[in-house]
Amino acid sequence: MAERPPIPIELRRRVLVEAGHRCAIHTCKHTDVDVHHIISWERCREHSYDNLIALCPNCHRRADAGYIDRKALRMYKARLTSSGISPEMASGAGGDDSKDEWRVVPLTESRAQLPSYEVEIEIPAFTAPDLDELNRMEYGWALTCLQSFRRTLIAPIQGALPESGSDPHHPAGYLSGTFAVMRCVETSLSLRYAMNEYRFGAMHGQTWFRTVTALRKPLVVLHFEDLFEAGSDFVQRVSSFAVDALLTSSESFDPDWVRRGAGPHLGNFTDFNISDDGLLITFPPYQVASYADGPQHVTVPWSLTRDVLNPAVRVLE
Repeated sequence: MAERPPIPIELRRRVLVEAGHRCAIHTCKHTDVDVHHIISWERCREHSYDNLIALCPNCHRRADAGYIDRKALRMYKARLTSSGISPEMASGAGGDDSKDEWRVVPLTESRAQLPSYEVEIEIPAFTAPDLDELNRMEYGWALTCLQSFRRTLIAPIQGALPESGSDPHHPAGYLSGTFAVMRCVETSLSLRYAMNEYRFGAMHGQTWFRTVTALRKPLVVLHFEDLFEAGSDFVQRVSSFAVDALLTSSESFDPDWVRRGAGPHLGNFTDFNISDDGLLITFPPYQVASYADGPQHVTVPWSLTRDVLNPAVRVLE
């Protein structure tokens, strides 16, 4: 058997920085860490960002022994992917003041027969009566994701399936996701989902996001352009700020790639949230930088767009 090559330095650094050079399990956070393969090297035979996670030696041993299963590791990874969000927010807990405002509802399904898959998506269930409609919408969205994975059963698959008896715990595909409540106040709310996905036959897994921002009483889910006055130059303002911020954040970014992915087009800003500091724009992998660079985030301050905000949504500020 060929000797296992070392994890590339840049990839190892990225996995450690993602976890803050601490164990990725937020109730542990030990500072002595290893880099662990979620799907074992013996099975995947590759080093990929989506399959690597920082664990302390104790949690590493527990994962190798199966006491921390792959589903749990992927959920911890998804929490880390929501960079800039505390583990409590990313888990849906949100601290003592918000525990009664929503609870976490997991939607899970596992299929052992080939082609196998695992789906585990956490969604919020808000307790406020005016958010019942949103609860139904989010559960429906999660069911749509599940339906998409069930299509694995009938979709053509490139390459050979693993032998049926080779490893009953090794799924041909998985989808895991967790959410962060970025804002939940009387007038508005904002959610962000971080999703990790792999479908059998793909070169590697994918990280993608889904965001929901809405006014309350009555519930109105907002698109990016709804935030601003029609005919204003809001797209150009946000684009110019985002491009400058991204190019300043890393000298390794390709300027042409950044200017395409964060250019003045509405489609570049579909993943947005609101916060006290401004508009948080999320760029998934490949949009403004390479897959290895991971997702990027830019916060556009309210001061930049205050004079072009739609009067009907000024409560968001």
